[in-house]
Amino acid sequence: MPSPAAQPNLVITRLFFPDRALEERLRSIPEYTDEYQPHTGEIVVTGVIADGCYQHVVNCLYLLADLDQQGIPTRIGVHRRPLVEALVFHDMGKIQPRLAVGDRVRPADVFEDGRRHAARSAALAARDYRISDTVATLILYHHHEEEELPRTFPAELKPAYRLVRLVDGLSAAITRRGARVHLEVWGHKIIVCEENGHPGYDGCRMVDLLSGNVRAAEGKRREGR
Repeated sequence: MPSPAAQPNLVITRLFFPDRALEERLRSIPEYTDEYQPHTGEIVVTGVIADGCYQHVVNCLYLLADLDQQGIPTRIGVHRRPLVEALVFHDMGKIQPRLAVGDRVRPADVFEDGRRHAARSAALAARDYRISDTVATLILYHHHEEEELPRTFPAELKPAYRLVRLVDGLSAAITRRGARVHLEVWGHKIIVCEENGHPGYDGCRMVDLLSGNVRAAEGKRREGR
C-alpha cells in the first residue's frame, strides 16, 4: 500500500472530516516520533510531527480503507460509517505533554492514561457532532482492555471495538515509529505483519475479530503503509 505521505490528505479531509474546526483541533494536538529503549522502557523523542494528531487519524483512515477493500466490515457484520466516525473523533479530546527532540521519558510518567482522553473525546463528539450511541461507545472504550469492559458493553459491538483498537494501535506505530504494516484478511480474521522498533509488536500475528483471540502467525512481510 502506498504511504499516506505520497497521497493527498486533502481527499481524506473532504470525505471524512465534518468541518475545518475538527481538523485544526487535531493538528493542534502534538504527536512525536520516538525510539523505544528496550533496556530501560523509556522512549527518546526523535521528532515533532508537523500535523500532530491529525496525521494519526489520517493514517487510521488509510488502514481502515485497506481493510474495507478486503471486505472485513461485512464479514464481521459491522457498517463502515460508525467505524469511520469513531476513528475520526476518537482522539479529539486528547491532551499531550510538550516535549522536545532528545527528551528521554518513561511514557507512563508523561502521557495521560488513554482511558481519560477516550472519555473526553466521546463526550466532546457527542456534544459537538451528535454522534450515535454506537460511535460514542466505540470511542469511550477504545483504550480499555477487553477484560476491563463493563458487563453492559453490547456483545454485538465487540468485533467493531476490536477493529478500532487494532487500527488505532497500528496507526500509532506508523505515525510515531515509521512502522511498516501489511494486512491480510482471512474471513473474520486479520493477519497483521508489522515491522516495528518495539519488540512487543514486531512480527506477524493473527487477530480474530469475532472471538478476540490473538496468536502468532506465519506471514510474509511485504511493503506496507
